[in-house]
Amino acid sequence: MARLLLTALLIYFAYRYFSRNRQFKRGHTARQGRSVGGEMVPCARCGTFVVAVEATNKGGALFCSEKCKNK
Repeated sequence: MARLLLTALLIYFAYRYFSRNRQFKRGHTARQGRSVGGEMVPCARCGTFVVAVEATNKGGALFCSEKCKNK
């Protein structure tokens, strides 16, 4: 009887371990494809795409950095 109970517990814990590990892997790959920024806009000088909220503005044109803006 004790042997049957021990085997059942071993199977239960193995199932919990492997199912939890698979869930973490699945969640990790889902997060990789998710957008975290916002709208992407091209720099008026070099064409590099940057998140619109991080772009600098000069005369209505958007730039990726202060360096591009001052060229």
